[in-house]
Amino acid sequence: MYRVVCVSDEEIPTVIWKGPLGRKYEVAIIHEEAHFDALKSISRFYKLKNFCLDCEKPYQRARDHDRDCKVSIIKFTNMSDDFLGEMFLLWARSI
Repeated sequence: MYRVVCVSDEEIPTVIWKGPLGRKYEVAIIHEEAHFDALKSISRFYKLKNFCLDCEKPYQRARDHDRDCKVSIIKFTNMSDDFLGEMFLLWARSI
């Protein structure tokens, strides 16, 4: 149901971790030092017009991006969904 996406607090958008594709909603969080915060919009946080979480690139127009986005390989990580779920619940309880 939810896809959690964790980004860094650097000037250049960097996706640290993202959940599996095919979820209805995306929840964006940012990792700053040893702390997590929620983001309303990754694009707005990075001051970009648009940002694709799947290919992890900014873009100007949706029609151009749809043509150019070539996400075909899902990146694997050593963090399990259970670990991320626990991390998210700990963060959610702290707010």
